[in-house]
Parts: sequence; structure tokens; C-alpha cells
Amino acid sequence: YEVCKRLLRYQPHVISIGSNFHPKREFKDGVFFYRINFGKLYTRVFKKILGWDVYSYNDRIFKLLKKIKPDILHIHNYYNSKELILKVRMKLPFVKVVLHMHNMSSKIDSTFPEVDCFIGASNFLTREYKKFLKAKIFKTVYNGVDLKKFLTARAQKEDLRKKIEKVPNQKN
Repeated sequence: YEVCKRLLRYQPHVISIGSNFHPKREFKDGVFFYRINFGKLYTRVFKKILGWDVYSYNDRIFKLLKKIKPDILHIHNYYNSKELILKVRMKLPFVKVVLHMHNMSSKIDSTFPEVDCFIGASNFLTREYKKFLKAKIFKTVYNGVDLKKFLTARAQKEDLRKKIEKVPNQKN
């Protein structure tokens, strides 16, 4: 999200699993959000009891992708994306696919479809995936932290101390 809102040449759309804390659709800071929910009845009957996923997460994503028609599909740490990538390659061939991983997954192997770019969160990950994954470009992008948003423990303690000092003494 932090990177998406800084994109200038593209209109970012974020598709993710829904939650009770966020709306199903939202436009915030120049980014479109789509959150995919699975109802309790669907999950219980189809997935758990019958073992079917008649309208899978990948199917729901692909339906949105057909509407959005993105230039780039950035798949962020999603292991079950093999079926999705195959659909995109067949039905939306103009879309560039970027796979961005933060850890190893046994679901991504030499049978995984080729991606345009692979991004690993460390040199180790990039080297390991390069051994079996097909990609035109391999890059490493380290995880970053916005220091303005995350205070150190010492800074938090000082902040708290200043707030406490501002509270007037109360005598009983």
C-alpha cells in the first residue's frame, strides 16, 4: 500500500482477502482496494464438507483482473498463484507478471509458469528461486521500514515521559 500510493505512471489496484475491519471496495490515497470475502456458509459447505472450491480465490481475482485490465500484475507472497498466472497468460497476454516473495514455498517449483520478473526479499531467496523458477528478470528488493511511522523503544519512552509530565499533579 505504501508503495502503491507513490506510483505516478500507473493506477494501482490492490486485491486481497477481505476482513470484517475493511470495506469490500474502497478508494484511498489514490489506490483502489478490492477485498474478496468468503461467506461462512460457502466455506463450511463447499470447502470443508464437500471439499470443493467452486468459485476459488483465483477465480475471483481473475474476474476482477478482466475488468481492471492491468498493465502489471504484482503477486505479493501468494503461493497458490500458479492457476492464476496460467489464466492471465492465456486470456490477458498483455499483462506483465511480477512475483514478489518473502520466503520459500514448496508450491513454487520448476513446473510453475514463467513470470516476467521475480523479486526476492533477500539475496538468498533470489538465488534459491533462480535455481528452478523461470523468469526474464531476477531482482532483490530488501524490506524497508518508514522510520517516521515506527518509533524506536527509546523514542516511545521519551514520548510517553513528555506526555506524563504534561499531566497536572492531582492531590487527594
